[in-house]
Amino acid sequence: TGVSDPYEAPERADECQNFVSTVAATHGLDVLIGKMVVEARPRGLHKGRAVETLMTRPLFRDRVPVFVGDDTTDEDGFAFVQLHGGYGIKVGDGDSAAKFRLDGGCAVHEWLAASSERGARDGRRWS
Repeated sequence: TGVSDPYEAPERADECQNFVSTVAATHGLDVLIGKMVVEARPRGLHKGRAVETLMTRPLFRDRVPVFVGDDTTDEDGFAFVQLHGGYGIKVGDGDSAAKFRLDGGCAVHEWLAASSERGARDGRRWS
C-alpha cells in the first residue's frame, strides 16, 4: 500500500489517512488532515512554532507578523501571529480563527502588490 496523490485518486483519501495515522501512531507523531493533505509531524511542532522561531531572528525581530494560509494546517500560524499583535489571513472558504480573509490566490497577489506599493510610497523598506 502506498500513499495516494489526492488529485489522481481522490477515492483513496480514506486509505491514505488510515495509512498515515497508523504510521504516525507507531512513531508518536501527530496527524493533521487538511485540504488535499494528510500531515504527520512531531508532537508539538507546527506552523505557529515555526513563526515563533522566525520572529527571534534579527531580520524578523520587532516586526509585525503576517501569516497567510488556506488550510487547516495553517491554523496554528494564524493563532500565533494574532496572539502577538499580527495578522492572520485565511485564503478561501472554510472555518478559521484568522481574523481576515481573502477569496483566493489572485486576491493574495493583489493584496501583496497593493501593500508593497503603499509601503514604497510611504518610504518603507521591506528588508
